[in-house]
Amino acid sequence: SGFLREQMRVLRPRVALLLGRCAVSSVAGVIGSIDAVASLGSLRTPWGIPALAAYHPSYLLRVWRDQPELFPGVLRVQVGAFRAAAGLAGLPGFPAGPEGIAHGSPPDHQG
Repeated sequence: SGFLREQMRVLRPRVALLLGRCAVSSVAGVIGSIDAVASLGSLRTPWGIPALAAYHPSYLLRVWRDQPELFPGVLRVQVGAFRAAAGLAGLPGFPAGPEGIAHGSPPDHQG
């Protein structure tokens, strides 16, 4: 959208953390579960900004409530995405790239 494009131009972020499938498909043009998209590593926005996919907060809450046995794996992936985004942004103490993403969530959930 024009609004998002203008915000990216003004803010000039070092990395975009895309929360949920809608954000990933809208901004990066990639369709699939967050697990599948996260396995691709870093993405690019149409404006050339590196981006990473992570779960939408509402998904985390639903898993925690409805499938608590899956929550630790989902949370590992989420924390890994945040750590990888921090590394891509150049924050000290974080790996500089998507290798910081921790895979390990069970394959049967629908992120």
